[in-house]
Amino acid sequence: MESKFKLLVFAIIISAGCFSCKNGSASTSQKRDTYEAASSQWRCGLYNEIIKEDSIIGVWQTDFRSGGHRKDTLVINEGGRYYQIFSSSQKGIEYTSEWHSWWLEQRDSGGYYLHFENMKYCGGALGTCLDPGDSELSFYDFCEDTWVEMNKEFILSVVWDDSVPFDLRLRHMKPIGYDTYFVNYIKIE
Repeated sequence: MESKFKLLVFAIIISAGCFSCKNGSASTSQKRDTYEAASSQWRCGLYNEIIKEDSIIGVWQTDFRSGGHRKDTLVINEGGRYYQIFSSSQKGIEYTSEWHSWWLEQRDSGGYYLHFENMKYCGGALGTCLDPGDSELSFYDFCEDTWVEMNKEFILSVVWDDSVPFDLRLRHMKPIGYDTYFVNYIKIE
């Protein structure tokens, strides 16, 4: 019952975001059409060399800028396997996934996407986790200036940043309905 309530609340938030899109700014499909007409260019930091899987392997974490109250951790192993650990001290939630698949995609724009099969969308306004298969979720990717639909997977942009350990961060795309959203996973080991 609790997961149905969470899904209902999330649907209301998404609906409100879609309503605001229709009343004052371009809709998701209009933005996608605009992007397809634009040139494909990576707008985030590009790594100096080809990113290889061994630079992705390790433990990555974000706290959603919550001061440590919400943490999402990705343990990424070689061989294309990962698991996710999410905790919210505010909501009393502890979640650890099973092992799932991940893969690295080099984009035509020169950037990289990191795909996570069955990764839950955690954090957000609700501070909870949603299954990627519960509904198709749209996210804005600043790095390619496009909207990305995620279903049964979650995608993070791989961004070069020499101000963080290991010189890479995984940029979380902005969920539909948010005005701003700047969340990054940083490699901690």
